Amino acid sequence: MKRISAIALIMLIFSGCGKSAEDYNIQGKESLKKSDYDSAFESFKQSCDNGYAEGCYNFASLLQKFYEDSDINQKIIAQSYEKSCDGGYIDGCNKVATLYAWGRGVKQDYIKASQLYKKACDKGNQLACYNLGNMYGSGDGVKQDFSKQNKFFKKACIGNNIPSQLRTLCE
Repeated sequence: MKRISAIALIMLIFSGCGKSAEDYNIQGKESLKKSDYDSAFESFKQSCDNGYAEGCYNFASLLQKFYEDSDINQKIIAQSYEKSCDGGYIDGCNKVATLYAWGRGVKQDYIKASQLYKKACDKGNQLACYNLGNMYGSGDGVKQDFSKQNKFFKKACIGNNIPSQLRTLCE
């Protein structure tokens, strides 16, 4: 009986005491509120490692804010944003698109960036619509088309939660 209890205890310790990926993400947000960045970082990493898309986004955002200065971290940031995008967290699509456009942590690829911006824009990410509009204006990754640029700039201004970067454009 003692052997079974010891095995069960070890399994609980190594499984995170039954926490789900979403629980780790919530724990990370609580740690951020307390400015406990180390705990937030670890919780978001656990959340991402367990496949929670928003956890991957939060992990990448925190890593980008505090630890972006190495090439290895830039790759991890890009991979985590991509994982969040693949998992359906649309803000992650906009972020990883920007990394592809700039060539940060990934090989620069304007076509992939434009595709990811389009995916995020189609799902309502206003900043992605703006970024895609810029790509149509410059012709990076897409054929230059000022009418499409204008279309995506207008789409960026639809909704109640206009990002602060777009307020001047949308007035």
